[in-house]
Amino acid sequence: MQIGITNNLRKFLRYSQLLENDECDPFYCWDASREKIDGRIMLVLCNVSNRFCCVQAMRATDWHRFSHTCRELIAKGMSAAGFSDEAIHEYLEQAPHTSVGKTHGRKPLGCMNRAIDMLYAYGECDHNNQFQSELARFANEGIGHCATRKDYGVPVEWMKQDLLEHGIDPFNEGHSPSAVGESHSRADEQTDTRARHLTLVPDEVPRNRCVVCGKEPRVWFGSTPYCLSCYNKMVEHDIG
Repeated sequence: MQIGITNNLRKFLRYSQLLENDECDPFYCWDASREKIDGRIMLVLCNVSNRFCCVQAMRATDWHRFSHTCRELIAKGMSAAGFSDEAIHEYLEQAPHTSVGKTHGRKPLGCMNRAIDMLYAYGECDHNNQFQSELARFANEGIGHCATRKDYGVPVEWMKQDLLEHGIDPFNEGHSPSAVGESHSRADEQTDTRARHLTLVPDEVPRNRCVVCGKEPRVWFGSTPYCLSCYNKMVEHDIG
């Protein structure tokens, strides 16, 4: 497991020097950032391959055991998204050693920053718990872009695809009839969620604020609102 940390986080952790990350399957690479959201200091992890996001409010002791905290947060994030304990265990077992280095390039970093913009746009955190399930869900179920794919999509769906491509059953479907039924139910729910994102229904479009700058929205990409300026910048950056 490779954790790439931003320069601000490097300074906070007082790491004097970071090595370039080795060539590695991006599915086992995460970029990390330290952010202050709704008055709480958060650790944000974003998978390089699929932009799947995990968010946790941090205590001082969590920073002192940073590598272990990252692995725990990844497990919590995957569990909250509905992936089975077996799938989470197998994913972590496939990347048993954790190294900390530089972030994984401009494109993954830009995608993480876009996810962080969405977290700030959501604006509220759970002050009663460390793990921020609602913040993560908002980022993971919204349409976005990631460094390894050409088209826009939903990060939680991309994570599921990556698990399958690496031989990991996301929902432990093969173990029992009840597990199969439950996993099909989860899959149906995720399909419905994706359909809602990809279909514009005027009565259901959230008319809040641009997820990037907070201004009045003029354009909706799926169900995600943007002001015209931020939408044009996004298209120019990602499509040209």
